[in-house]
Amino acid sequence: MSPLQKLSGFQEEILFEVLRRLHQAPQVSQFALERGLDVGLGTINFCFQALVEKGFVKMLNFSQSKNRLCYAYLLTPAGEAESQS
Repeated sequence: MSPLQKLSGFQEEILFEVLRRLHQAPQVSQFALERGLDVGLGTINFCFQALVEKGFVKMLNFSQSKNRLCYAYLLTPAGEAESQS
């Protein structure tokens, strides 16, 4: 079952709040979202997976970086439109 198929109403609200916050602050980290939304890091990660699957966010890994956990989250045009609705 894909992340999108598993979304409950609560998670869907968090999903769109993550999208809105990413639109407002593109450099935001998953840890900052976790603290700001008062949910677990697993929930935030799940939301990012769903946003990527839905085509609202592209996730880029900087494999040449010394910090191999460093990712960039980029809103796609569809994500940009959705975040403003």
